[in-house]
Amino acid sequence: MNQTRAGVGMIGAVAVAMLLAVAPGIGAPVPTPPPSAEPGDAAPPQAPTAPAPATTPPAAPSPAETFAGLAFMAGCWEGEQEGVRSEECWLAPANGLMVGMHRDLFKSGKAFFEFLRIESGPEGIAYLASPAGAPATAFRLAAAAPGRVEFANPQHDFPQRIIYQADGADRLKARVEGPGASGTTRFEEWTWTRRR
Repeated sequence: MNQTRAGVGMIGAVAVAMLLAVAPGIGAPVPTPPPSAEPGDAAPPQAPTAPAPATTPPAAPSPAETFAGLAFMAGCWEGEQEGVRSEECWLAPANGLMVGMHRDLFKSGKAFFEFLRIESGPEGIAYLASPAGAPATAFRLAAAAPGRVEFANPQHDFPQRIIYQADGADRLKARVEGPGASGTTRFEEWTWTRRR
């Protein structure tokens, strides 16, 4: 049985050798044809894409534009809370100046007043408050956005920050804040409606 298998193996080897002698190309590696240069057969190489141009951030508003944006405060406002009626009136911004006044009316018959102004000058925009006619204390512009403005004076005892914010077309909110006891923030808030 082993001799039979060996014989078959020898016959197969002889047959293969004879076949290769007659057709020498059989069994040789088939050459790969060159890539076709016909149009449409292969996608052309892509050129590298240029990076998108950098986006330029919007320019900050000029001092004049910021000052003009305070027009939301213009008008006469009034409200009452905790038994105190308060009124505040502002002239519209013009030529770098807004003039205002504030009055509180107490049920006891007493009253408090304050002269106010906002000025735009070489050093920037400042809010100046003269309570009861005292010398004015300046609060510098700290932040401004449409319908909101914030002034600050960190060296003042109270308040150190004054904030006005529009609440729709006919409501105005005001807030003053500063340091309170034990590291807390002391604040007072008003919500006024436009006087008709």
